[in-house]
Amino acid sequence: GLKGKNRSFIEKNLVNNLKDCLSRNKIDFGYIRRQRGRIFIDSNRESTSLLKNVFGISSLSYAEEVGLDMKSIQAVVSRLVSHSEFENFRISVQRLNKEFSLSSMELEKELGAFVVEKFGKKVKLEQPELNIQIEIADKAYIFNERIQGFGGLPIGTQGKVVCWINNSKSLLAAILMMRRGCKVVLAGRMLKVNGFGKYNYGSILEFYPAGSFKEVEEIASRLKIKAIVVDHTLKDYAKLDSQMLVLRPLIAFSEKDIELQREKYFG
Repeated sequence: GLKGKNRSFIEKNLVNNLKDCLSRNKIDFGYIRRQRGRIFIDSNRESTSLLKNVFGISSLSYAEEVGLDMKSIQAVVSRLVSHSEFENFRISVQRLNKEFSLSSMELEKELGAFVVEKFGKKVKLEQPELNIQIEIADKAYIFNERIQGFGGLPIGTQGKVVCWINNSKSLLAAILMMRRGCKVVLAGRMLKVNGFGKYNYGSILEFYPAGSFKEVEEIASRLKIKAIVVDHTLKDYAKLDSQMLVLRPLIAFSEKDIELQREKYFG
């Protein structure tokens, strides 16, 4: 895990990138705050489909925020249950606020008994049809859906690279460097980059035309960037005579791997 100053630096960077995502897409939001390894955002449900594309997010959920009293928590749980079709369920509690009067297990048991008594449903701890999740922090955050993000590191935490762009495979190489926290500069042939911008939060997309690797190298030198990214795999590996660091994020990928990654990022 991340610790100390490194964790704080990465989380602050991620918060800035989340703000950039919401602002660019003209999504209204109130607060964005960090608390105990979580980031809480006051926004609407529409924002989740955009925020999941911000690198550094492993998962996110649209939650209802209520006070820490049992009556308020039960009201939201009751609403989620009544709006769902299921036969079995579980309650999963994570208590980030240790000052809360009940332990995680005690709250799970109490809310589970409440649902059984009110709705006549069965508890099932392994692979339930409905999993209501509750995080106890300064308030209670209650949700029943977890949306997977792309993980990785927030853009801007690992420096800047120039990506030699000459086909869709090289765009994938650029995306993978962004996922590793790099800001990328594109140099090469201008391609349709449909879907590329939806990941580039925290950085402004720069493009420089270039017809050869030598021209890409000159662009990197002029911009004082010390690394160039190419799309080589083992199948089409080519040695490049360069004084700069040449990065090959696709080097171990098979054609099938590349196709799966294209589908994952570009649809």
